Amino acid sequence: MGVHEDYAKEILQSIAKTNYNARRKIKIILGKWGWLEIDGTIKKPEIAIEIEGRNEPQVIIAVLKLIMHDYKKKLLILVPVNKDDIDKCKGRSSFILDKFGIDQSDYQVIILKGSGHDQGAIRVQHAKEDFEIIKNALELLGFHESIIIEEKESIIDYILDYD
Repeated sequence: MGVHEDYAKEILQSIAKTNYNARRKIKIILGKWGWLEIDGTIKKPEIAIEIEGRNEPQVIIAVLKLIMHDYKKKLLILVPVNKDDIDKCKGRSSFILDKFGIDQSDYQVIILKGSGHDQGAIRVQHAKEDFEIIKNALELLGFHESIIIEEKESIIDYILDYD
């Protein structure tokens, strides 16, 4: 997924700062069968995070990885790479989480406005909107730390430096 995952991770990092962990691989141990990796976690409260957008089978795998992760709270971030299927993927993901007994207050499935392919003013606009979408989802999952943006840094600068 590369650039799309990086786009979402940068926004997550700008919101959660050091509470967000995506630098080292977060593993779900499968006994003698090895492990699966997820895209990131938030330390407080404990939130497991998966970022996906390629196609429905990949999204379903992401949902299963979230279900298997020990953290009670789950966040699935859908990047609109394949826009035709994104709403269906969101609905099906929520259905699966419900079916596996994950309480609706313990998960969020969100669709971003932008992706790693956005450029220029569109990228800045989508990044601002996605910042709010992700921030609201994290708050619904219990993340309430104040967002501190350094004096010389804004979300716009942060996203523009991405290129």
